[in-house]
Amino acid sequence: MPKPRALILFPCLAGVTLLVPELAALAQEVVRETVATAAPFQWRKFLAPFHSVVLHYPIGFVTLAVVLEIYSLRRPSPELREIVALVMGLAALSAVITAVFGILRAVGGGYDVKTVEAHRWTGIAVTVLTIAGWWVHRHVVRDVNRKAVLKLYRCLVTADLVVLVVAGHMGGNLTHGANYLLEGAPAVVKHAIDIMEEATGNPVVEVPVEEAKRGFVEKIRPILEAKCIKCHGPEKMKGNYRLDVAASAFRGGESSKVAIKPGDAFQSNLVRVILLPKAHDDVMPPSGKGVLTTQEIVTIINWIQEGAPFADFGVLAKTDKPDPAPEAAPASEPVKPTAPATPAAPTAPK
Repeated sequence: MPKPRALILFPCLAGVTLLVPELAALAQEVVRETVATAAPFQWRKFLAPFHSVVLHYPIGFVTLAVVLEIYSLRRPSPELREIVALVMGLAALSAVITAVFGILRAVGGGYDVKTVEAHRWTGIAVTVLTIAGWWVHRHVVRDVNRKAVLKLYRCLVTADLVVLVVAGHMGGNLTHGANYLLEGAPAVVKHAIDIMEEATGNPVVEVPVEEAKRGFVEKIRPILEAKCIKCHGPEKMKGNYRLDVAASAFRGGESSKVAIKPGDAFQSNLVRVILLPKAHDDVMPPSGKGVLTTQEIVTIINWIQEGAPFADFGVLAKTDKPDPAPEAAPASEPVKPTAPATPAAPTAPK
């Protein structure tokens, strides 16, 4: 007589055996559909974001090389030269990797072209100077007494650090905007900078605002400036989308979806992304970048429902109020009519 355990296990094993082919066929179908619908893997999209990670290494290594060189002025030693050689080698390697990832990232677009070009060429200059400094330093290690070679190396590494600071500043402008260093500056500093910008011939043009656009200038534009323009403005255009000019704001970016559909807020992609849950990947503003209040969302929706009147940011400094009517001249006191002069009586002839 079979054991009770066998009576239980046998049907289970038989059932599993029958299900295996069905499960395998189902798995193959799922894999086939996934492969068919999945977007092709792109190395550029995968590697480009790592530019923000590796760029810190050449900054650290080049700075360390300069510090060690300053220290060597007081206490030179062959051991210190070996350490500097290692540091410069790591700096050169990390600079090359950073430059490659940076070029890959720039291909995706979404940034101000002039700033990208400045950052690209200063970054390439840093790479060239770092490699040149490493190569020259190898000769310094071989012969410490070659003073001319040592001076050349020190000039190269100093120039490298200077260009590195410029390249880093350009990269910061791309990521955070051109004014990120002065956002917390005292009012007197900001005022002085405004005066300097006006003196350089770049004043903001003020034009009269149509009454229909006054609500945009007074209510909508402050919201966009505080929560959106930093990533979707003239300097940084994430998703190739700008919110400071009508041509881009209404059209949309890479998704090609209508961003703002005048008169129909809930068919506008802008409203869709600001109404998404906070944990959603597409929510705007992104997590950690500031949140729109309920009142701000309602204000944007009402603005679109009312036709979305828009005034480009670059041509408007403030709301221009209509000129007040000239004050009426104070009425002069009525002149009392004077009685006509009584003619003199004629004199009698003598």
